[in-house]
Amino acid sequence: MRRFLVGILLFLTIMTTLFYFRGSDVQKMRNIELLEEKVANFDKDCLVVFDVDKTLITPIDPMFYLKSLSSKFWRSFYYILMTGDVFFRNLVEHYKNGHFTVKFELVDPGMPDLIKGLQGKGVKVIALTSCPTGMHKQVGKIEDWRIKHLLSFGIDFTKAFPDQGDMLFTSFSQTRPSLFKDGILFANGYAAKKGPLLAAFLERIGWRPREVVFVDDSAKWVRSVEKSMKELDIKCTGLQYVAADRFSKDMSRASIKLKIQSLIEHGRWVPSVQGSSQ
Repeated sequence: MRRFLVGILLFLTIMTTLFYFRGSDVQKMRNIELLEEKVANFDKDCLVVFDVDKTLITPIDPMFYLKSLSSKFWRSFYYILMTGDVFFRNLVEHYKNGHFTVKFELVDPGMPDLIKGLQGKGVKVIALTSCPTGMHKQVGKIEDWRIKHLLSFGIDFTKAFPDQGDMLFTSFSQTRPSLFKDGILFANGYAAKKGPLLAAFLERIGWRPREVVFVDDSAKWVRSVEKSMKELDIKCTGLQYVAADRFSKDMSRASIKLKIQSLIEHGRWVPSVQGSSQ
C-alpha cells in the first residue's frame, strides 16, 4: 500500500511540473496593455470573454498556486499520506470551501474600468468560468455568490445580453449542467470544456460575433476556445493572462506542515499572512 501511495505522489509531482510549464505555444499576457491593444477597434459585433479566478480576481493565499506545490510541499505531507483517507477527505473539502473563505483581490486594479469602457462602446463582454453551480452550505447558490462577489469588485457582466434569461446546458453533463446567468457562463467544474460551451452558447442565442478575444490564466482553456471558434470560422485571439503569478510565493516547510496539520486535525485552514512566506 505504501508503494502505491508513493507511486501516486511521484505521478502527481511529475504532472504538476508538466502542467506548470505547458503552454509555450499560447500568447502570454503579463499586463492589460496587450488586451487594450487587441480590443481597441472592437464594437457591438465583437465579443470579449474573461475567465474569472486568477484572471479577474484571485485568492492571495500562496497555497492556491502551483509554485507552492513544489517538492517541499510534497515532502512536507509525505508522512501524512500514510495516514489514510482522512487527509484526502479534508483536503478535498478545503479546496471546495476555500474560495468562500480566503481573501481575494483584483489581479489588475484597472480591469473593471477596462470592462466598463468596452461596455460603453457596446462591446459584448461576458465571463466563462469553471466555477461550479448549485447549493453550498456556506453561501447558498454558488452561482449567485460568484455574481455578487464580482459585483463587489465593480465587475458586472449583465449588460452583454440583458434580455437573455438563465440557460441550462445539459448536453455536456446531465447531472452537472452548465449554466448561463447574468452574463456569466458557468462550466460547472470540469463538466464542460470551455470552448465547446462557448460555441453552444453562441448557437443557442443565434449570434455570430465578428471577432472574439478570450482571456484565461490557463493555456489549456485558451486552446480550447481558439479551437472551437476556428471550427465556427470565427476569428479568435486567445491570451493566457499570467499576471496572477505575482501572488505565487515560496513557503517555508514549517508553514506548509502547519496548514496541512491544521486541516487534518481541525478541518480548518490557517490563512497566510500577505507578503510573507507563512
